[in-house]
Amino acid sequence: IRHGLLNLEDVRQQAIRQVHPKKIEKFIQELAWRSFWQRIYNQHPEWIWEDVEEYKTGFTPDQYADELPEDIQRGETGTACIDHFIRDLLDTGYMHNHTRMYVAAYVVHFRQVKWQAGAKWFLQHLIDGDPASNNLSWQWVASTFANKPYIFNLENVDKYCGKQVDCTPANNRVLDASYPELEARLFPMRVS
Repeated sequence: IRHGLLNLEDVRQQAIRQVHPKKIEKFIQELAWRSFWQRIYNQHPEWIWEDVEEYKTGFTPDQYADELPEDIQRGETGTACIDHFIRDLLDTGYMHNHTRMYVAAYVVHFRQVKWQAGAKWFLQHLIDGDPASNNLSWQWVASTFANKPYIFNLENVDKYCGKQVDCTPANNRVLDASYPELEARLFPMRVS
């Protein structure tokens, strides 16, 4: 798919022939998102590395770091679930869509690093890395292509990944808060 050898519609049709569409609804949605991002990219190639809109976080672009910190690159942040997701990326070249959003939100909002640094890093490691899907998704998380920043908390990680990763509060302190608490901490100057 990444290199255009397989057509998205052909992939969708083959999947539907093999499995009832209701059982693969999320997979079909992901194919649709990939198609959407490709269409946006074809119409606006300049959006791949530039902010489409201003951040909706209360911060200006110059308040975000340009470079990805070494501890993130190595998967040694001290936040157990994030480190697990990063090690998966480094070891396999793959991350589940949910974990991609978690890591992107962690990089941009919890560590205040520009989305471009994270997007570039993902493209260096993802086997299925596609600039349109990758970069425009990072912008969606960052809020430069969305009406608000995407954030998550430990409860959300536990709900979707709890059986696969360490979700104990002691090992994920920075994520162990309610959404209102996280929003107040991460975006103290944000105007709703």
